[in-house]
Amino acid sequence: MMVDKWKEHKFELKSKYFKADKTREEIEKSIPIGFFPNQWTTMIHYWFSEKSQVTILPLNLRGMFSFF
Repeated sequence: MMVDKWKEHKFELKSKYFKADKTREEIEKSIPIGFFPNQWTTMIHYWFSEKSQVTILPLNLRGMFSFF
């Protein structure tokens, strides 16, 4: 499904660009090919929001919680 592909793409982008050692401004400057600056800024804004922070699990824990 297209929705699943888009979610996978966003996950891959976040894995590649959202690093704890980088500031929001540094991440905003590294616009990937194919993104308009305003699209990228909107995504970064969401990544730094509380809503996004609460739902993040490390990759090695995701499988553990799928059984509950």
